[in-house]
Amino acid sequence: NRRVVDFARREKMLAEMEETQDRISLLEKLVTNWQDGAVKLWLTKTLLEIRREFLLPILPDVVMKPVIVTGERAEDLIAYTLSSPLSDVKLMVVALRHPHGLLGDDILRVAEDGWKDTWLEIDGITGDAFDLLLDREISLEEIIAPGKLLARFPVAVIRYS
Repeated sequence: NRRVVDFARREKMLAEMEETQDRISLLEKLVTNWQDGAVKLWLTKTLLEIRREFLLPILPDVVMKPVIVTGERAEDLIAYTLSSPLSDVKLMVVALRHPHGLLGDDILRVAEDGWKDTWLEIDGITGDAFDLLLDREISLEEIIAPGKLLARFPVAVIRYS
């Protein structure tokens, strides 16, 4: 973390990311080559965009509630919802908390069976939703396996209604 930042390289990386139309293809590349730092740059940029679009308009009225995580790998996840009584914006954030022992050495992804008996209990949140990081529609049930949300990337930001 004490190296000189190569801003020209970062700008080039961001420009290349912007040119890629297919989010899934971009993430496959970023996750596979995670050591170059581009995935961290993309995640930071994308989370700031989500914050600007969905959270800034409703601050300071955001209500944050934990999502219950049960099972053998419960300590390896952090999950919460963000909502506001003044808006229809509802987000659920799920992220890998302790990657050691779950991620492979060469790829930034948890094997689907790596979650064992771990479940997210998302009481009252069911139906169609949208994964803002992967740019895809998903379906939520009240009890959901983390692998459904984190199969392609170790962080998910889900917009639901």
